[in-house]
Amino acid sequence: MGSDGNVVRSRRESSSSRLLIITFLLFGAYWGIPAIIGEATLSLIATSIINIITSLVLFLGWRRDFTKGLIVSTSSYNLVLSGYQVYASSILIGTGLVVFTLLTVIPSLVASIVAGIIVLIAYTNDEIISTQPDRPLAGAERSTARKG
Repeated sequence: MGSDGNVVRSRRESSSSRLLIITFLLFGAYWGIPAIIGEATLSLIATSIINIITSLVLFLGWRRDFTKGLIVSTSSYNLVLSGYQVYASSILIGTGLVVFTLLTVIPSLVASIVAGIIVLIAYTNDEIISTQPDRPLAGAERSTARKG
């Protein structure tokens, strides 16, 4: 019975990690596409790259302590940026640009909620972070190989 529980847990961890990978890739597109087409500041390209790197780290299954810190910091940054977009866009309601405001506020609000949920989950549940056992970083692998 113990092995069946482990199989169920590993499937749940695997699907949760895949969902996180996809979410960070979507955040990367969410911040990167407007910056690339010229509708937003170019500094959002860095934010896009950070989200893509986070999804890559999750995919590779590096050490949990490193991955958790990266997830929390990247999600916190996404939360702050999208929260600011909600605030800045909601000011436009008074100008009569209701349709434009809704097209900006709704995706930003969804992004804020998703980023906030990821931060909360990353703090409370370590098992969704990695699909594989902890793998050391590349430098740690090389230093271990030299010692042996």
